[in-house]
Amino acid sequence: MILNHTFLQEFTDKVSLTLPNFQMNYAEKYKALPFEHIISRFRSEKTLEYVYELNLDTWVEIGCGDLPLAISGSKFRWIVVEPDQGFRNIACKNRNVIAYKDILDVPVHNNRVGIVINSLLHELSDPLLLLQRVKDTFPCDQNKLIVNVPNGDSLHRIYSERTNANFSRYSLSKTGLHLSQQRVFSVDSLKKS
Repeated sequence: MILNHTFLQEFTDKVSLTLPNFQMNYAEKYKALPFEHIISRFRSEKTLEYVYELNLDTWVEIGCGDLPLAISGSKFRWIVVEPDQGFRNIACKNRNVIAYKDILDVPVHNNRVGIVINSLLHELSDPLLLLQRVKDTFPCDQNKLIVNVPNGDSLHRIYSERTNANFSRYSLSKTGLHLSQQRVFSVDSLKKS
């Protein structure tokens, strides 16, 4: 989903100022789940289609995981924000990457950039806080924002809901609970948030 700056402004006006709570062992939990890696690869490929279509010189990836977009999108300059050192190291294999542990460490950029929040919003207790910090760090009105989250309306979640009377596609799955995820988004719920 690509959002413009006006939508981001409206979306972040109601932000609360509590720090997101990252689990220290998230990377290990994530790496142990083979399906998450397959879905992540699919999401990354789809996101890269948008990155190449928009063709901006500089991209910001927040939450790169073990498949940083900077590796496949090496023709662009990248700013990567990733709390896990191992994942940051993977991103830095591209010489066009500057990596930070926290969005608060990134200097303000007034130039136009593309921003990818990569499979992260659903993991935060306060996703609006991250969006506010992104807006504060990258204030240009012409920025492009791509929000990449697991979709509650995906085929596998719809199938699971139809075949299991105790499952709701918008509730956290066992995997989501294992990874300490906070919510399940759909395109509609992202727009309403």
